[in-house]
Amino acid sequence: MLRNPVDLVQSLHAEQLYWGFEDVRDFETAWKLEPARRRGHSIPPRCFEPVQLFYSEWGHLGDQMERLLGIVPRERVKVILYDDFVKDTKGVYEGVLSFLEVPSDHRSDFPMVNANKAVRFLLIQQRLSLLSNCYRRIRNRFGLRLGLGFGLIPSLMRLNSKTAPRKPISPAFRAELNEFFREDVAKLSRILGRDLSDWLSPRQIPQVKRG
Repeated sequence: MLRNPVDLVQSLHAEQLYWGFEDVRDFETAWKLEPARRRGHSIPPRCFEPVQLFYSEWGHLGDQMERLLGIVPRERVKVILYDDFVKDTKGVYEGVLSFLEVPSDHRSDFPMVNANKAVRFLLIQQRLSLLSNCYRRIRNRFGLRLGLGFGLIPSLMRLNSKTAPRKPISPAFRAELNEFFREDVAKLSRILGRDLSDWLSPRQIPQVKRG
């Protein structure tokens, strides 16, 4: 599933905040920190993989699709545009079942899941994330089953957050991001044979997230 890269990287920033890997609440500030973070500066101590904060890389969908299709035959790849998924969830769902050659279950109800979340207390979220990652690393490295109720930590992280609309970015910053991703969006348009120029519109597209 491919999404407007500007919306995608903003959503990724919110996700990194939720999991405690990002410590800068303002997306524009976090975006502009990337050059320093690539040099090893301004990386939150609880972020074990700094590449998670290199937002520009995650938004280059044209480059990623080009690499994928250089390895996997095009007919074995099902490409879905997030815009289509929002507009016609059932139609896209049925298309996936057809691609997988599995029978339709005639489902008609598609409730929204994974709505945007805002962290209430960032420090608490970061400490919960640190506990979760330490436990996971110990368990994976030593094959231990510590019986610590691992599901408790994600539950506490959910309690420390609330569903909230994502803060819109400024028109000037959106224009900057549109220009940054322009060449890659053109590449993706050529690969898919579909005009994606609307992704570079100056308007703020409403955030709708179904999964």
